[in-house]
Amino acid sequence: QCESLRYKLIGGLAVRRACYGVLRFIMESGAKGCEVVVSGKLRGQRAKSMKL
Repeated sequence: QCESLRYKLIGGLAVRRACYGVLRFIMESGAKGCEVVVSGKLRGQRAKSMKL
């Protein structure tokens, strides 16, 4: 799933939208829980970290 998230982000998809898509897929696969952490330059010049 990390690779698919990576390609979505490189392709220009919004960070939050890409993460929620991966989360939905993981949860539908039968997981009890999941946490996705993305960090770095998400939108602008400033680095940021997102936990979803």
